[in-house]
Amino acid sequence: MTLTELLTEAQKLSPLDRIHLATQLLQSITPSENPPSSPQTARSQPSSLLALLATLSPLDEDWPDFDEGLLPLEDDIDL
Repeated sequence: MTLTELLTEAQKLSPLDRIHLATQLLQSITPSENPPSSPQTARSQPSSLLALLATLSPLDEDWPDFDEGLLPLEDDIDL
């Protein structure tokens, strides 16, 4: 069965069956085991975005001033 034929047949399924099929397909292509890692590279995964951001170091970058030379906006807009 070609991919086109498979997708055509999948369109005939109910939305719930489509979700079930997509879940099964994703589980079949996702590795079930994590590859072994060396102790030097093993790190615990942050459990939240805040925990992830806490692990990042600040960037030491000089960003260009895009507003340089522009006049300030006028605040006389009537709403």
